[in-house]
Amino acid sequence: IMQKAASARFNVVYLQVRTSGDAIYYSDIEPCSPRMCGTLGGTRPAQDPLVVALREAAKYGIEVHAWVNAYT
Repeated sequence: IMQKAASARFNVVYLQVRTSGDAIYYSDIEPCSPRMCGTLGGTRPAQDPLVVALREAAKYGIEVHAWVNAYT
């Protein structure tokens, strides 16, 4: 995704990290999102999607901004 964004000359990507009071990243405070863990508070996947996005974006000089749904 980041490679495609870079080839399209994007310099910023917004990554959704919160949906409905859950987290789409590793958190010790908020429960894991069903979108990432299958069930609310389920087992986390092997890699943190936020860390992966930040690492890949850095390769292409792309900024990553967190997208948070504040009022769902």
